[in-house]
Amino acid sequence: MTDELHQDDLDTQLLAAMLADFLEESAEHLSVLDHSLVLLEQDPNNSEHLEEIFRRIHTVKGTASFTGLNEISLIAHRMEDILSVARAGKASLDKSIFDLLFSGIAWLKKLRQAAIQKKSPPDAGPFLERLLTALAEIQGKEPADYGAFTPGAAAPKEIMAETLKIRVEKMDAIMNLAGELIISKNKLNQLTRESEDRQLAEMTSDIQRISVELHREILEARLVPIGSLFNLFHGIVRNFSAQRLKKARLLIRGGEALLDKKIRDVLYDPFIHIIRNSLDHGIETPEEREKAGKPPEGKIEIMAARKGGSIEIRVSDDGMGIDVDNLVSKAVGIGLITEARAETMSADEKLNLIFHHGFSTARQVTESSGRGVGMDVVKRNISDLRGIIRVDSEKGRGIVFTIQIPMSMSVSKTLVIRERDIHIAMPFESIVETALLHKEEMEPLFKNKERTLSFGGRGIPLITLPEIFQRGFHSPIKFSFKGDMDSDLAMIQQKIYDLRIMGGADFFPVIIIGLANQKMAVMVDELLGTQELIQKPLSEFTGPVRGVEGAAVLSDGSIALFLDVRSLFEYV
Repeated sequence: MTDELHQDDLDTQLLAAMLADFLEESAEHLSVLDHSLVLLEQDPNNSEHLEEIFRRIHTVKGTASFTGLNEISLIAHRMEDILSVARAGKASLDKSIFDLLFSGIAWLKKLRQAAIQKKSPPDAGPFLERLLTALAEIQGKEPADYGAFTPGAAAPKEIMAETLKIRVEKMDAIMNLAGELIISKNKLNQLTRESEDRQLAEMTSDIQRISVELHREILEARLVPIGSLFNLFHGIVRNFSAQRLKKARLLIRGGEALLDKKIRDVLYDPFIHIIRNSLDHGIETPEEREKAGKPPEGKIEIMAARKGGSIEIRVSDDGMGIDVDNLVSKAVGIGLITEARAETMSADEKLNLIFHHGFSTARQVTESSGRGVGMDVVKRNISDLRGIIRVDSEKGRGIVFTIQIPMSMSVSKTLVIRERDIHIAMPFESIVETALLHKEEMEPLFKNKERTLSFGGRGIPLITLPEIFQRGFHSPIKFSFKGDMDSDLAMIQQKIYDLRIMGGADFFPVIIIGLANQKMAVMVDELLGTQELIQKPLSEFTGPVRGVEGAAVLSDGSIALFLDVRSLFEYV
């Protein structure tokens, strides 16, 4: 005999499911509200922004009331009432109203967070009274009891797309299974190459196609527009610059670029640090900017673009920039570097001092900066994502942070190379070109202390992998990085075939790798082919190994070391 659920149990389960859905969906609503409200404040007569804000507030109000989150519903309802008056053309939105609406969004976020953490909500009564007072003023009426429910204007109907929600943990499990399938596919490919069975070859081809398409579909399901992260910063820039008595505007370009949701979530804290540093140390006060011949309102710009299997993000401001001489002087003063070391440092090395823990150039300590923490955290978080960060600055003109991170942390397309008796996997998105270097060209280079090759009109360093682990081209092939990588993989496979035919004692394979705007040439023993690999961490018994960030199982069962491309540039 099976137990039957009572209606009360069904209602409880349904309410719990609705609450979970609301807490997830409201994150997007609040993000869009922040962004749209900033745009409306900049252009108060824009009816499209007003309608977008009203629609989102109406949705939050209605869904919160169904799930029992009464404080959220009441605040959203009063904000909707104020917006209804503006929609009807009976009142204009001035700075005091905008400040109140921004405070309302902050309260909605605070109450939502309390619901997520299953904590008692903070007392929103005084703020609800402020909303009611403001509503009464623009309506010319006496404030009403904030507990009363007065219906607002009807919101536009939403067109709902058919969706199915899957928890991130479940997507992670599916992605891991797809990764294991790819490993098995690689092993099957190896067996097929060693066999002359035509039927097996056809089946292998089908399995390879299906596994690649499956992995691609799962990967795309995890991808979200990076603009969903950037839009969170509009309100932060507005509020933070107001606290510092500054004026600043946030501009976003390339928000449609996609990346894995888990990576996007990790990027939130690093970007908060960068933006706060721009507002604290970079953007000047309106008076200082006018004296410097700049417009009184500063500009912070975030620009994203896809670069192969990576996303490149540039965060820049038009503030005062970094005084490199003062930077170095302060580093010497606190014993971070010696005067002798300072004299030999390159411009990039001097700028990178800002990433050292405990180092700050702030003129005064505030609640958000000047304590020597922040930028070191930024670099560590970016490194944990297998990314890099580069800083460029010009005194009086501003600063630019360039960040390059992979789109996904799952299966990696790699070029497998052999260096002596070691298999090494090089991330495909780091490769710019492969080429052959003739012995006659190589020998003079290794006699030269600088050892640089001419590439793209400038000299780039040439290194060998043993140097990392221990301390004019022929037939170059450039990767398109447009659409998927299948065509590029086919080209590099053909390149490997050509190298094996042409190679020998007189020719040496050279790989040009790039990160951000840096380039480097790496000479290797042999290019073996391309494989899709799952990177696994090194055993805790081995500890960190310079130049290696993980390992993977190849199709023949052997182990390949994942090359830490960042360490190559740090070495040079």
